[in-house]
Formats: sequence, C-alpha cells, structure tokens
Amino acid sequence: MGLRRELARMEATLSQVHSEYARKDKRREEEMSEQALQAQECEMKTSQAANGMLRDFMKTESAQIAELSKSEKSFAARSHLETAALTECRAESEHLAASLKNCEGTLEYVAKSQHERNRNRQARLARPLDVVQLESMLQHNIAREMRTVREGLVLSKVDQKHKGQSERMTMVDDEKFELLWGHHSEGLSLGVLNPLNVRHNMKVARGAMQSLDLKEVIRIEYGGKSRASVLQPDISPWLCFSLYTTDRSFDFICPDEWAVQCFVLVTSRLCLMSGDGVNGAIGNRRQFQSRKGWCKVEDTCIKSKKTLPRLLLETLRRVRPRFRTSVGIMTGRTKSTKNVTAGDEDNPFSGTNSDGSRKNPFTFFQPSSGHDEDDDDDDDDDEK
Repeated sequence: MGLRRELARMEATLSQVHSEYARKDKRREEEMSEQALQAQECEMKTSQAANGMLRDFMKTESAQIAELSKSEKSFAARSHLETAALTECRAESEHLAASLKNCEGTLEYVAKSQHERNRNRQARLARPLDVVQLESMLQHNIAREMRTVREGLVLSKVDQKHKGQSERMTMVDDEKFELLWGHHSEGLSLGVLNPLNVRHNMKVARGAMQSLDLKEVIRIEYGGKSRASVLQPDISPWLCFSLYTTDRSFDFICPDEWAVQCFVLVTSRLCLMSGDGVNGAIGNRRQFQSRKGWCKVEDTCIKSKKTLPRLLLETLRRVRPRFRTSVGIMTGRTKSTKNVTAGDEDNPFSGTNSDGSRKNPFTFFQPSSGHDEDDDDDDDDDEK
C-alpha cells in the first residue's frame, strides 16, 4: 500500500514536473517564435532598406552614366568643331599669307613708284625758277599754229542757206583780230579756171576776201556739237568747228587734224585776248588733244550705238592682258593650260615695254617709239 501511494505520489510529482516542463517549453517556444518573428521582421526591414539603398544607388549611377555619355558626346562634337575650325583657320592663314605676300609686292611697287615720284619732284624743285616759268609759258605757246593760220589754209566752209560745202582760202589777221576767207587762187595761178562759174572766176581774179571780227564771237564749238558737224554728218566731227556770233554762225570743215588744231587754238587765243572770255575756247595743245580724243570716243559710241561704259568694257575684254604662269597662260577671266602661241601676239598689251614694265591695257593707244606730236611742237617752240 505504501508503495502504491509512493508510486502514485511519484507519478503525480512526475506529471506535475511534466506539466511544468511542458508549460516552460511552450513558453520558450512562444518566446522563440516571437524572437524568430522579430528577427524575420528585422531581416525584412533590413532587406527593404538595402533594396532601397541599392535602387537609389542604381538611379544615381544611371544618371551619372547618362551624364557622362552626354558629356562624351558633347566633347566629341566640340572636338569635331574645333578640328573644322582649325582646318578653316589654317586655310584662312594660308590665304592671308598669300594676300600678305601680294600686299607686300604691291606695297613694294607703290613704294618704288612713290620713290620715283619723290625723286622727280625733288628734281623739279631743284630746277631754276626762270626755266620753270619759261616752260610754263611755252606750254601755252602756239607760234607754229599762228604762223600756219597767218599764211592761210584751204578749208571747206558750210553754206548757211544751202548747207553745202565750198572751198575757201582761210587765214587769220592777228593784228586786227579778224578771220578772213575767200576764193583761193590756186586755179588762177595754174591758168585753169572754171568756165561754168564766172562769178567764182571774177572773185578769184579780184582776190575778194570776207572777214569776221573775232571780238564779236560769243562761242566756239569744236567737235560733234558744232553746226558744221550736224549739217555734214558724213564728215569726221573732230575736223569741224563753228564760230557763233549774236547774228549767225560760221561753220568750217578742215582737211586734216593739224589744220583744225591751228584754227581752233588761234581763234580761241585771239577771242580770249579780245574780250572777257568766250565759251568753248581751248587754251593750249593739251586741252585740244584731250577734246579731240574724247570727240573720237563719243563718235565711236554714237556710230556703234553703245554707251561709253559698255564700249569701254568690251574694249577691255578684247585687249585684256594675259599673265604668263608656269603651266600656261591665264587671262583676266579664264585660265588656259595651252602654251603661248601666235595668238598671244594679237594682244597688243601682252608683252613688255623697253624698260621691262608690262604694257598698260587702260590706254587708248599703244606706246610708240617716236616722239609725241605735242613734244615735237614744244621742241620747235623752244627753238623759237
């Protein structure tokens, strides 16, 4: 009995211990479960935080990579631009170097020309004043022309009524300031008269002369605007001149340029000496040669029906110079790789002058080897 009670007591104690250990195990399991849940929650939070940090890092890295790529592209484009700019700068520098070389050559030529002009100016300033004054007076000396018109020349006088031409012996009396004309006596001296014109024969035999007082002249017209040139359009205008008074005009046609030079210069000088001045008067040979040259140019423009700029442009294109290069000939507009042929000889300005300089294409005539007519006239005047 006692054993049974002891056994029952031990069994009760054992069950009590089992129940107590079961409660402790259950409590420990609950605690461990709570700790495991807490650990899982901490691990979840940590993983979420790590994922967030990783995503932020990836975004930052992606932005940096995109920015680096963009910067690389911009740097590449800038590099191309700088390369193109460098190439352009090199080409421009080469062009500027060539232009500088040309400018240096031009400056050297201009300096040489200026030095030559300065030397000539100093030489002129060093000349005696009396010689300079004498040369200045000789520029206006028309002694040869005066002698010629005093001896007389046969001119064609335009009739005022019938607009015809008739040859008249024309001369100038510089003492009375008169222009004289009449029937020339060449036929009488040869013993040949015109049987159909008795009046002409009588005037030739009598030597009748008509006169014009140069003090009454109010205008001298030379060239294409003179009445003689308008009435006789077939005659070269630079051979015509007209003297206008308040009543009428006296129109003459000269046989050559020397005759018209003599009469225009002498009548202009006498008209200027006899009054306060006459419109259209030509004072010296230089002015007359200039007026005659422009008269020829204007007549060419009228006959070709072209303006002066158009005619000048066509003339320059026709006689433009040809520059010799190492590969051939280069003209003012086009380049040619052909060698110099006989066609180059057709251009009067393709060669050089006697002093080695190139011929000037901007002149109306070629330089001649002889002396100018004006220079010869001035020499003759100096001798007188």
